[in-house]
Amino acid sequence: MRLKNGCKVAIASLIIVLFSTGCARTFTSRTAVLTMRITLTFDGTVDLSKFNYLLFFSRTSGITLPPNTAPFPYFPTPGRTFNTDYLSINYPGLSQYYINYYSTWSDYMIFGTNTRAVYKSGGTAFIAPTANIDGEEVVATQNFFFAPTSGFSPSLEVNGNTLTISFQIQQLTQDTASIYMQVATIERDVNENMIGFDAGEFRDRLSAPIGISIEQNNDQTIPDSINNDLSNKKGADIRSCRIQVL
Repeated sequence: MRLKNGCKVAIASLIIVLFSTGCARTFTSRTAVLTMRITLTFDGTVDLSKFNYLLFFSRTSGITLPPNTAPFPYFPTPGRTFNTDYLSINYPGLSQYYINYYSTWSDYMIFGTNTRAVYKSGGTAFIAPTANIDGEEVVATQNFFFAPTSGFSPSLEVNGNTLTISFQIQQLTQDTASIYMQVATIERDVNENMIGFDAGEFRDRLSAPIGISIEQNNDQTIPDSINNDLSNKKGADIRSCRIQVL
């Protein structure tokens, strides 16, 4: 009887150990959902009613944007509306935007009046949609406009001359240990040709893309080394960018 009871106790103990080990293994193998917090500081008060604030991402450091010096270009971005007539009269066409800029982004986020959106390339770059017109392959403007990725739910906080954006890193396309980011500002409704459209005129960017290590407790602040005096557009003049991975 004592031997039988001892066997029962031993078996029960073994089951408890195995169950506990299994639970521990299951718990520790779960991947933590990391949050990225971006705090942007400007030379003047943040104004979402006047400016668009954008974050661009890529797996490489080759993110390109226009120079932040006059003459400032008209700057549509994939998925967003723009004045096609104004673009065709004043600029060579969308193909140059793809070659020079869009092909260097994997994703981008845009924040403005009633706007919190992420647009994803689905890969490492935005590829130009084309159409055959009179036997010639051209960038298809009519396919340029598309809806942002659903389910994007960042937090946005404005405090004077700072804008803080927080979002889950898994909402980006790139599943990687590191990523590069660039920041830019766009001014909407600069002239009558821009009113009623999403696109505006380019204003400012950081001097170079920032490399970000995707690991918890990463905290880095990058001062903007370009002294860009935008006079009455100081809410678009970037002073620094702090990045935290939480």
